[in-house]
Amino acid sequence: MAINLKGLLSNPMAAYQSAREPGGLLAPVTSMNQFLGDPRVNIGLAIASGQPIGKAIMSGALQANTLQETFAKQNLQKKIADGTATKQDYIGLYPELAAKSLFSDPEETFTLLNDADKQKRGLDPKESYQIGDISGKVSQIGAGTKIDLGGKKEIEFAKSQIGIVEGDIKKSSGFIQKGQAINQIEAGLSKFKSGAFSGTREFVGSVGKFFGAETLGENKYFNASGAELIGSGSQLFNRILADGLVNLNTQELKMLQDTNTKKGNTPYTNNALVATMKINNKVDRQINELGKDYIAENISFDTYNKQIKQLKIDATKEANELFKNVKSLNQKIPEIIKNNVGANVKGYDVTGNIADVQVANTDKWTGQTDTEGRQIMVTLDGTQYTLTVEDTD
Repeated sequence: MAINLKGLLSNPMAAYQSAREPGGLLAPVTSMNQFLGDPRVNIGLAIASGQPIGKAIMSGALQANTLQETFAKQNLQKKIADGTATKQDYIGLYPELAAKSLFSDPEETFTLLNDADKQKRGLDPKESYQIGDISGKVSQIGAGTKIDLGGKKEIEFAKSQIGIVEGDIKKSSGFIQKGQAINQIEAGLSKFKSGAFSGTREFVGSVGKFFGAETLGENKYFNASGAELIGSGSQLFNRILADGLVNLNTQELKMLQDTNTKKGNTPYTNNALVATMKINNKVDRQINELGKDYIAENISFDTYNKQIKQLKIDATKEANELFKNVKSLNQKIPEIIKNNVGANVKGYDVTGNIADVQVANTDKWTGQTDTEGRQIMVTLDGTQYTLTVEDTD
């Protein structure tokens, strides 16, 4: 209830009319708080105590204003307690807050997307993403990304990152056992005979089993007379390879794109596939080591993600270069054999004994090299010998 002393003295009639309005000097009170804070009460008490009327009016008004401010603060505290306080409630009592950051837009915080969220939004499952709690905007976590979550959310975010890394460590932890299994498949290739149904089925079945497809070696997927996968079997084998070579960008992998390749039926493709499996397994080991570095706080989560991404790029490039070389060799070696037909060379028969070999048109490349990098050929009776190929370009 404001008191306009200047108006009261200069224009008594107008001041009187204004004072009768709600909030004015002569307005009726409607509550106990208004009564206690009513300046008329305080002015009357001051006059009754013997103060001059001018002084009584001034001191009564000041006391009333103090009481009104106290009641307003109490009312604001009540609203804060029951959650009904508004911006205007604060500003009405504390006008200086209008320019304060108390009423600025809240700072956005972020939550890491899990695998299900990434799949739902059609995002790359191998990348990391965050979503804003206010804008709902999804952004990739990478170089230059600043995440400021604060408090419990920051802790939860850190837990989420650790969970991702621990999951990667778990998935890659079998690289030693996988390496041994790949070596066993490779060892079986030493007995592989091109065009032999049983050898093709055994190799394809072994690779399928390695990637968790137990039934891929069944006869229904093969053309027995041609000792090769039929259409549906070839498609299934390609899908299994694409799903299993998780550390390579299979969309860029030349081996899977080569429609002329008889996977499982030719020595050079079989050996190239085994070598690619080794590359994939090598990245498992590297991811496992990176994950442990992150858990030990030797690297940041951002560094961890970037290094894994680069590992997969490099591995895909390595696998493609390998396939390019073996395919080039496969195209050159028949001509080399043809040019050496009739030549007498030393080799090893199926029992491992040294044997004299005469190069024939029917000899095939095994897809393998010896310890000195020479290409290993095989005759119809299984005797093996080597030829040197100068370049593979």
